[in-house]
Amino acid sequence: MHLIQFATDTYNQHFGRTELKRTLKRIYGRDGHSLDELVEYDYNPDTYLLRKVMTRNEKGEQLEKFVYNMSDYTDTRGALNLLRANKMYNVPISNETWLIKSPTDKQLVSMEAFDYQQIGNGDIRAVKSYVLQTNTPLTVSEIGVFNPASVIRNSQYIKEVTTQTFNEKGGTADIISQGRISGAIYDDVGKSLIARIEHASSTQVAFSSFEIGQSGNWILSGTPAYVSDPTTPTGERCLNMNGVTSIRKSGLNSAQQYLISYWCKNGSLSSNGTVHSSLTGRTENGWVIKYLTISGTTEIVLTGTGLIDELRLHPINSNLQTCTWDISGNAISETTGQNITIKKEYDGLNRLRFIRDQQNNILEAYQYSPKSL
Repeated sequence: MHLIQFATDTYNQHFGRTELKRTLKRIYGRDGHSLDELVEYDYNPDTYLLRKVMTRNEKGEQLEKFVYNMSDYTDTRGALNLLRANKMYNVPISNETWLIKSPTDKQLVSMEAFDYQQIGNGDIRAVKSYVLQTNTPLTVSEIGVFNPASVIRNSQYIKEVTTQTFNEKGGTADIISQGRISGAIYDDVGKSLIARIEHASSTQVAFSSFEIGQSGNWILSGTPAYVSDPTTPTGERCLNMNGVTSIRKSGLNSAQQYLISYWCKNGSLSSNGTVHSSLTGRTENGWVIKYLTISGTTEIVLTGTGLIDELRLHPINSNLQTCTWDISGNAISETTGQNITIKKEYDGLNRLRFIRDQQNNILEAYQYSPKSL
């Protein structure tokens, strides 16, 4: 019989968490003197979420930034009840920065708040944002004390500045900020941005360079045939209009004039509506750019022949910038509002190699070499 011996040790379980309490940044000048920048942090003891950041301005005065999350409010506006039901307590709802001149003299110098809504695809997003609008700091008696039942506790000073709309995939479609609107169009899966519009809504825009999965608000009828052509002005593919019954974009304003531009080879497009102008622009590698200005219809219907590339539609007073992507997710061309394009080429590891202009001149070149670790 063999005797087997075992040695044992007792281990105690330890639980805990760490909190960043303060940071100190010391800046030294050429004269040897230094300046300390101290930032202190305070946390909610129930949720462990950051609730206050304390620092000082250049005058040495105390600044306190309060951070309010879902757990700090009882307000039921928008999707706050839904956030609460799903225990999403760490969602930031508002923040305020106060200048503390003395314990009895506190002045609000900045503030922002967000209005959360449930959008079409079920996501909860900040649809509106608000900021403090005042020429001078406000006392507590002027702005009012924090009210958990109301995110916007004083609408005289807290004003809406930004509104966002979202597409069916949950991507930002339009942003309206202080009266100015900008929009975005994504690829068919809602991942890559293919067009950005300034001074118009994304619903008033269509764009496609006919790359895979990048229809860009255009609806094609018939049997479209896509052609890979290294001479295309943008991207890698173009559209052969043979077999295409029509290209459409609906939901337009009949009183608005729209600009249609496209590159064509051995053909052209015609449009319904009132045509105000029809112009032919420059030629690049056998491709000709053409422009149509139209109005008087809520749905654009295009028909034509030949090869078509970079088909764009937008209100005439707006600016449209576009981008095309390959199947690996690389941006392969970028086009300005003036239809000036640069093309990008990548190596087998998807690293950028060349940036070229429309005449195929190399603007930038990149070279990579292996390096041992």
